[in-house]
Amino acid sequence: MVRRSAILCAAALILVLATGCDMLFKPVGSGHYSFEEPTSEQAQVIRVAASWAVLPMVNELEKAYLEQYPNAVFQISAAESSLAEQSLEKNQADIAFVIDETAGAVFTGTIITKFNEHPPAIAYDALVVAASVNTTIDNLTTGQLQDIYAGRVLTWGQVGGDNSRAEFVSRESGSAARLLFDNVVMRGETISTAAVVLPNDEAVKDYIIRNPGAIGYLSMSYVDARIKVIKLDGRLPDQRTVKAGAYPLARPIVGLLGADAHPDAQRLLSFALSEKGCQIAADQHYICLR
Repeated sequence: MVRRSAILCAAALILVLATGCDMLFKPVGSGHYSFEEPTSEQAQVIRVAASWAVLPMVNELEKAYLEQYPNAVFQISAAESSLAEQSLEKNQADIAFVIDETAGAVFTGTIITKFNEHPPAIAYDALVVAASVNTTIDNLTTGQLQDIYAGRVLTWGQVGGDNSRAEFVSRESGSAARLLFDNVVMRGETISTAAVVLPNDEAVKDYIIRNPGAIGYLSMSYVDARIKVIKLDGRLPDQRTVKAGAYPLARPIVGLLGADAHPDAQRLLSFALSEKGCQIAADQHYICLR
């Protein structure tokens, strides 16, 4: 009798163990366990170099692109346009979105494009003159702006503002923004050493916000409700004035592909040049003329 009871207990224990093991591999309430095979398409890293002025657009392009191609992986670095182009030459990036400073020059060497001629503009960026929202200055002429940055304007009262000390912010020498500003506004004059020099658009914006007596120039894409855009020669940058060439501080944005760019980088450039890309650029305060 004892032996029979022991046999029955052993059988029960084996049944319990078998059931327990089965539960380890079956989710509760599931009749079976199925293994989901990984997709054959592997994640592709798209190395993107972006000019500071173009970075807001690139960030939004990334979001929209991933909605269509979720397996893509972006690696975005921001720098000046010239450094972004150098990253292509050094094979540190697959594609670069930059301010076009070439004025029609042909790209050679290890930088190529999918176009036979000069690459078309994805959009235009406007370099705007901005100040605190509390400034009483609404308009400056190019001549007045030159006087300010040359150090000849000591108080804002000299150009229609209050009598506070004139403070002005510039970008660093060699930046795309500084080159355009020097060519269009300074025209051979030297920017005063009294200028506060900052390394990117975000820094310029933050300085203007923290210092209500300051004026600066930066990409329109960085403008928000905390700063005021001042008219230049009576004009604000919009599609009409830029298309007519009436706003002098507009510059084209182009996309450049590295010589060994992955097809995903080429697809990203086509996406940026599409109607969807145009709308993304416009939503970020760039000017799309397509």
